[in-house]
Amino acid sequence: MKKKLTALLLAVAMMFTLSACTSNMKAYIAKSTEVSQWAGSDISGSAEIKVDIQDPETKEKIDFNIPMTVKGVQQGTKSEVEIVYDFSEFSEKLKESGEFEEMELPSKINAKVYFDGETGKVMVNKDTFKAFVMDEDSPFDEIEEEYIALPTGFDEEVPGAAQLSTKALNYMKSAELQADVTNLLETALKGVEIANDMKVEGNKFTYEATIDQLTDDGVKIISGIISNWAETEGLVVEILGKLDMEVTAEELAAIKEIDVEELKSGAEEIKALLAGSKIKSEVEYGEDKVTENVDMTIAIEEFLTMDINIKSEAVKNDDAKVVFPTSVKELTMDEYLNLLVPGLAEMPENFIIVRLNGEEVVFSDQQPVIVEDRTLVPFRALFEQLGAEDITWDEVNRTVRAKYDDKNMVLEIDNTTAIVGDEKITLDVPAQIIGDRTMVPLRFVSENFGYKVNFDNEIEGLYFIDIYNISEEDLQKKLEAPLFEEED
Repeated sequence: MKKKLTALLLAVAMMFTLSACTSNMKAYIAKSTEVSQWAGSDISGSAEIKVDIQDPETKEKIDFNIPMTVKGVQQGTKSEVEIVYDFSEFSEKLKESGEFEEMELPSKINAKVYFDGETGKVMVNKDTFKAFVMDEDSPFDEIEEEYIALPTGFDEEVPGAAQLSTKALNYMKSAELQADVTNLLETALKGVEIANDMKVEGNKFTYEATIDQLTDDGVKIISGIISNWAETEGLVVEILGKLDMEVTAEELAAIKEIDVEELKSGAEEIKALLAGSKIKSEVEYGEDKVTENVDMTIAIEEFLTMDINIKSEAVKNDDAKVVFPTSVKELTMDEYLNLLVPGLAEMPENFIIVRLNGEEVVFSDQQPVIVEDRTLVPFRALFEQLGAEDITWDEVNRTVRAKYDDKNMVLEIDNTTAIVGDEKITLDVPAQIIGDRTMVPLRFVSENFGYKVNFDNEIEGLYFIDIYNISEEDLQKKLEAPLFEEED
């Protein structure tokens, strides 16, 4: 089973440890459901985010604090919230470091957010985006409206985003979904003993766990799901069907293929990476009021420690009113992304990194592309890096020729038959002209010149292709070597 599936399921299982169907958790969910049915409420809160970062190479440290305040109103499924971020200390510390002296960072950012639970629409004030651009000429200045409606995928009138049907939206807001999910969890986790349960004292609910406890319970949950998959699979399909989401038999079968030992190994890696990370949440339900206090530490060894404290309060208010702004700009997903990252539409769909014996191969005039699941690269750069000789391009016959040791190779544009030595070989994808450059199949050329090829696509959209004629152990050492050697 792919490692990314294991990592994803472990992450989901760690979240399930916060919502496993114990009696205490059910009591907490019942209280939360009561609050969600309030006609309205006033919301307030604050947060402190303390960050300590260490440069892995120089060991230099920088620490700063980002305070936040939250104030808002909720009316049924509608809400409006104002979040104020104070970046003044962060900005000063960056300037003191000498690395960002010319960068003008905002000292404060006021984010005003409206959410419409009926449509899923999220509206954010334009000034929030302008503050993060940190440029005099912000592309957001061209928008006349004061608010931007983000393409969330819930609003059927927002093109460019995945759509959810009215049926799915209604199901997501229904008691039926809660009942279905509870049934799913009870079935999937039958026989699973969660070591770290929520504690209850009257109307106060407390959950506290270290990263070790979260990952250990996460492994138990996934192991339980695998054991109970025969009974669970149908419930998963049923819920997804009510959400108008399709799942293939292959995707469902992948659950049964999970290697539990590999899962445990992945859990140990997460523990080591995030050693010292922990969470504590306290929620207390009073008469017409809910208070919550969350303390969280995220630690990455020799790199970062982030301590987060969040305090919030919701007070029942049947007269609360939410009035949506009228000056709103509707954006498609492409429009939104290109405002955040200008030129994003012109960027390649996939990023392909080619390495030869651990060293990255640079293609200056035309980047590698994927055609019918085959990687094509500019012919001359590849042949030269591999050490080929007598590299020629025949314009008249549209043919590439090269020699490696005593082996000649001939590739003709759009011809699926290649010649290697005295042998004719059929190609899955022929050499072709892309962007005025002659592109050849990377794996075919490399392997026929005696190299091995490894293909890694663990992260969607990011491809690492290793060409090598050294041992796999030496290749791994090269890939794991630091980018910069420390000077004596």
